[in-house]
Amino acid sequence: MCLAWLCLIPFSGNAATPMIVAGENESLFLNSDGSAWGTGNVTNYWPGATSPVRILQLPNVIAVATGDWANFALLADGTVWGLGNNDKHQLADGTTQGRSEPQRIPGLSDVKAFSAGSDHRLALRNDGTVWGWGNNKSGQLGDGTQIDRDVPVQVSGLANVTRIAASFGPTSLALKSDGTVWMWGNNCCGQAGNGLFPSNPSDPESNHLIPTQVLNLDRVVAIAAGSHHNMALRDDGTVWSWGRGDLGQNGTGRLMHEYLPVQVLGLEQVIAIDAGAAESSFAVKADGTVWAWGSNSQGLLGVSGISYSAAPIQVPGLSGIAAISASPNHILLMQRDGTVLAWGLNNYGQLGDGTLQVRTDARAVSGPGGSGQLNLLRLAPTVFNRLPQAQISLSAASGRAPLSVTASVRNASDPDGTIAAYYWTSAVGQQATGSSATFTFTQAGTYQIDLLIEDNSGARGHAAQSIVVAPAAAAAVAVSPKVGMGAQGSIALTNDGRILTWGGWGDIGPYGSLQYGETNSIPIANGITGAVDIAKVHGVAHVLMADGTVLGWGYNEVGEVGSGSTANWVSQPELLPNLPPVQALATSGSHGLALTSDGRVFAWGGNTSGQLGLGDYQNRFQPVEVPGLNNVTAIAAGGGFSVALKTDGTVWGWGGGLQLGGSTSISLNRPIQIPGFTNISRIFATDIVVIAQDANGAAWVNGSVGFPFAPDPSGGPGAGRFPAFDGLVRIAGRTGTGRFIVALKADGTVWTGGLQISLALGHANSGDIAGLRQLPGISDAIDIAAGQNGAMALRRDGTVLAWGLNNYGQIGDGTLAYRQTPVLVVNETASGFLDLIPEVPNNIPADRIPPFLLATYADGSLSSTTLYADLRGIISSGSFASNDFGKFAAGYNVYVAANVPAIAASPFFQLNANNAWSVLQWPMSAFMSGVALDSQNDVVRTQILQNADLSSPTFAGASILVGYGTDPDEMIRAARYRTIFTVTQQ
Repeated sequence: MCLAWLCLIPFSGNAATPMIVAGENESLFLNSDGSAWGTGNVTNYWPGATSPVRILQLPNVIAVATGDWANFALLADGTVWGLGNNDKHQLADGTTQGRSEPQRIPGLSDVKAFSAGSDHRLALRNDGTVWGWGNNKSGQLGDGTQIDRDVPVQVSGLANVTRIAASFGPTSLALKSDGTVWMWGNNCCGQAGNGLFPSNPSDPESNHLIPTQVLNLDRVVAIAAGSHHNMALRDDGTVWSWGRGDLGQNGTGRLMHEYLPVQVLGLEQVIAIDAGAAESSFAVKADGTVWAWGSNSQGLLGVSGISYSAAPIQVPGLSGIAAISASPNHILLMQRDGTVLAWGLNNYGQLGDGTLQVRTDARAVSGPGGSGQLNLLRLAPTVFNRLPQAQISLSAASGRAPLSVTASVRNASDPDGTIAAYYWTSAVGQQATGSSATFTFTQAGTYQIDLLIEDNSGARGHAAQSIVVAPAAAAAVAVSPKVGMGAQGSIALTNDGRILTWGGWGDIGPYGSLQYGETNSIPIANGITGAVDIAKVHGVAHVLMADGTVLGWGYNEVGEVGSGSTANWVSQPELLPNLPPVQALATSGSHGLALTSDGRVFAWGGNTSGQLGLGDYQNRFQPVEVPGLNNVTAIAAGGGFSVALKTDGTVWGWGGGLQLGGSTSISLNRPIQIPGFTNISRIFATDIVVIAQDANGAAWVNGSVGFPFAPDPSGGPGAGRFPAFDGLVRIAGRTGTGRFIVALKADGTVWTGGLQISLALGHANSGDIAGLRQLPGISDAIDIAAGQNGAMALRRDGTVLAWGLNNYGQIGDGTLAYRQTPVLVVNETASGFLDLIPEVPNNIPADRIPPFLLATYADGSLSSTTLYADLRGIISSGSFASNDFGKFAAGYNVYVAANVPAIAASPFFQLNANNAWSVLQWPMSAFMSGVALDSQNDVVRTQILQNADLSSPTFAGASILVGYGTDPDEMIRAARYRTIFTVTQQ
C-alpha cells in the first residue's frame, strides 16, 4: 500500500519533493525545482510578506524547516544551512549574532532529514543517528542531561532511525526502521506513551532524558509531535495518539490524557498526519479529504461554532488534498495539482493571500509577487513582481488611555513599480486608507498598527509599529490593601489603588522590564492605578478596578486570563469583556470567577471538570454567565471546582471533586446546592476542598483534607465539622499534594500547619505540623496569601512579611534565597521596606531588620546562570535616619562565599577579586576592597556569577552569601552578611 502523499502526485523527477511547512508566524514552501519561498515573518521580511518571496537561495535544497524565528534548508549534499535569529544559538555557530544570509550549521554532515521545534532542533543522518541542539530543560535533546546545547550533540542510544519530529513543546520523537516509535523530553501528560505518569515535577518520569520506546506500537510509517501529545500512522492506514487530551486532541471521543497509544476513532486509509497545531490534530485520507480534532482555537479545525472536537470531523469544502502542515495558529494544505491552500491566523501575512485577515476557511496562497496561485509542481518564476515597502511614523509611541495617535507613511518605495494605495488597520479593528491615519485606543495594552502598501501590480508589502497604552490616569481611591502570591511571583495592592508585582518574568506581568529567564527580587510598580481588589494564583493575575471593570494578564493556555486572547501568554493587562460591573474576584489559576454587583456569577478559563458551570466541558477564553445563579454574595475557586454563597446562607458548587453525601467525589458541570451547609456566612476554597463557616463561626468542610487535619465525624451529608477552622477570617493554602494551610485569626495572629515539604510553614526546622501552630512575632496581620511553596502576611502598619521558596524572588526581600521564617519585603528601590499604608507609622521589631538591604538579580537558566546584587547599608542601630539611613564607610570590603552541602569534605568556598572560586580559607579573600558609599542613593554592585552551569545535582541546595566589613572577623562579629541565593533544582 502506498501511503506517502507523493504517490498521489504525477511527479516528473524534478530537483526536489514539494514541501509545505507551517511555522509559528510564517509559512515555508519548497518548489519541485528546488527553490524555497516563504510568507509571513520569514527572515529579512519583518513584519511579514503577504505573498511568497524567495528565501534560502541555495542550490539543491531538498527540505526546509522553521522554528524559533530562524529558517533552515537541507541540501542534497547532506549539509544544513540556516539564517535568522540566533539569540538562543539557533544557528549553532557559537555566537548569538543573527544572520541575514544562510550559513552552514557547523558539525553536521551527511544529514537526510531535519526538524525544527519551537526551541530545539533535530537532524537525522544517513547512518540512522539523531543529533540535536537548543533548549534541553526537559531533556528534549536526548543526551542524558538537561543542559542546553549550542552545538549539535548526539541523541543517546538511537540507531536505524528513519524519521524524526521536534515538537512545538519540549518533546522529540523518532521512528525506527523496524516500525517502532521512540520518545524523549517532557512527559507531563503522557507523551512518553509508556503507561506511566509523573506524580510531581521532580519525578524522573516527568522528563525522559534519553529515548524510551513508546509501547504497543509497531508497523508505524509516519509520526507527528504536538506540544503535549503525539501521533503515529501505521501501515494499515490507522492513526494512533497519546498524551494530553483535555481538549480532545487524542481523537478518542473523550477528554482525558492517554498514557498509552490509542486508536483515533473512525479513521482509515490515512496517508498523512500532523499535530503541529499545539493542541489540535489532523489527518489526510487517501480520498483527499481532511479530518481534524482537538482544540478549535482560532478556527484551526476549519469549522465554526465549537471550541473543540473530541473525535475526528471532516473539514468541509476540501478534496484532492495530498499533504498538510499545521502550526499553533495556521494550517497549510497542498493539493494534488501542486497548489497550496491556507487558513488561520494571518497577522504576519503567513496565509500568503495579500491580506492580514484571519481565515476560517481554506483560501489559495497567491503566487510570487501577489499574482496567480502558488503551484509547487510548476517551475517558479525567475522574475516576479517585488513587494513594495515603507515605514511608519507615529505621533506618539506611548501614552495613557484614551490615546489618539496619528500614523504616517515614510520612506515608501517599490523596487519595480509605483505605489498605488495604503491600507491601515489597528489591533482594535479600526481601518483607514491614505498616507496617514488616526487611531484612538481607550484601554490599556500594547497594540500594533499595520500598514499594507499596494503597488501598481497589486502586490502588497507590510509594515507595522507598536504602541504602548498605559491605564487612564485614575483618581486616588481609598481601598483595603491586599497581598497575593503565585507559583513564581507576588502582587500587592496599596491603600491608594496602585499595583506592585515582584518575582519571575513569567509571573510579574505588565510594564516590567524583565525578559525570559530574569527575576526581580524587589517590588516594581506596574503602572495600574485605581484598583480596588486583586486575585492571584499560580501564573495568572486579575485586578478589579474602581469602575467595576477587570484587567488580567499571565499564563493563558486554556483562557485563564479571560480577555478573549488565545495567546499562551498575555504580558500586558487586558480588559475582560462581557462583564457587568464586578464586586469580587476569585481564581484557581486555571479558571476565574467574577461576582457582579447585582449578584450574578461569570466564569472563564479551563473547564475540563465542568468548573465553569456552563453545562459542558469546553474551555472559555472570555467570561460567560453561569446560568441559574442569582442573589450570590461570595465566590471561591478551587483546583477544578467553583462555589458560591447565596443570601439565604446556602452554598452552591460545580466542577470536580465535590461530595454530595457520603464520601464519593463527583463532577458536575452545572451548579447544585451542597448539602450539609446551612446558615453559612463565609466560604473559602483550597485546591481540593470547600470550607464554610456558619453564622456562629463554626467551620464545615466538603471534601477530604487529610493530614494534618482530622474532621469531626458529625455534620450533614457531604460536610464534616472542622473545629480547627472555627473563627478564622481568612484561609489559604493547599490540601492536595504538598498540602499546607495558612490561616488568619480575628486577633491578627497567623497560624500554619501541614507538610514541611511545602516550604510554607514559616517555622524554622519544624518538620510536619499537625493541626495549626501560631507563627511567633505576628499579632497584627490584616491579610494573608499563599503561593505554591510560600506565604505572606500583611501587617496593620502596611509592612509585609513573606516566607518560603524564593528561587524567582517571589518573597520580595531582595534575595533569591529560601526563607524558613518570615522576612520583610523591601520597597521598590530596596532602600527601605514595602509599605502599603504609608499614613500609618511603621512599627518594625528590631529582630526583623536585616544587617543590610540589597536587591539580587538573576538571569538565564540553571545551566547558564548570571547573578549579581546591589548592596545598601543600614546603620548599626538598626533604625533608619531621616535621609541617609545606611552607608558603607571607606575601607569596607565586600566578601562572597558559597556553601555546597553535597561536598561534605569542604563545603565552603570563596570568590576573590579575580572572579575565581577556591576553598574557603581564613582570613577569606575580599571580592571588593575599599568600598565607600556616601549616599543611600548609591549602591555597591557585586557581579557574582556569569553564565555559570549550576545544573549538576552537586549544586542542589547550594547557597551564596554576601557580606561586608573592615575585615572578615569584623564582618562576622557585626553579623553583617546574608544568604542571597539558593540553587533550586527543578
